[in-house]
Amino acid sequence: MVAVAEERVYLREYSQKLVDRLQEKIEELTKANEELRHTDEMKSRFISIAAHELRTPLTLIQGYLSMLIPSGGEATYQLDDNVIEMIQGIVKGMERLSTIVEEMLDVTRIETGTLLWD
Repeated sequence: MVAVAEERVYLREYSQKLVDRLQEKIEELTKANEELRHTDEMKSRFISIAAHELRTPLTLIQGYLSMLIPSGGEATYQLDDNVIEMIQGIVKGMERLSTIVEEMLDVTRIETGTLLWD
């Protein structure tokens, strides 16, 4: 009988240790999850702010470029063919940057659940 009682005490103590260890691990995971959530939120804010900050100068540059070469592709001013080719290269680069900015904004819209599908 003494051995059975000692075994019960041992099992209770062992069970309590397991419960305590499990509780510690749960607290560690909860804290790690909160840190990850905070990091993800900061990443999302950064992407959103960066995209919005990039959008304004891109729009301005695109406006000035469109004055140099309207949508028809003909230069407004007498420009050397090399200059026209460089401007067209800049326009293509700006279009690519605009696409990237829009994709960045789409990522933040997806994360916030505000993306409207066409």
